[in-house]
Amino acid sequence: MLLCHSILRSKLQNYTLKTLGQSEEYLNLLHLINDNLDGHQGALSIQNIARMALVFDKFPGEWHSQPSICQVMSHLLKIYKPVQNFTMCYFNEGIIY
Repeated sequence: MLLCHSILRSKLQNYTLKTLGQSEEYLNLLHLINDNLDGHQGALSIQNIARMALVFDKFPGEWHSQPSICQVMSHLLKIYKPVQNFTMCYFNEGIIY
């Protein structure tokens, strides 16, 4: 939710609830988190999150800590580059990634 809201704020700085549903950027963001899409189309879908989490030894159904899910999401954004001019920065125990 926080990542999607950050993308929205980055791309649609002056949106209102009335104009949001008509925005192409908003619809594109919905596609990125659509759990029925896979690969680049659903870059931030639960399938891609579960698949990427395996790289970090987290299996489907296991709890992700905040740094863990941030690491997964950050890698998905680097691999698929679904949003232009948007990067994710997170801090894990004082280490900058």
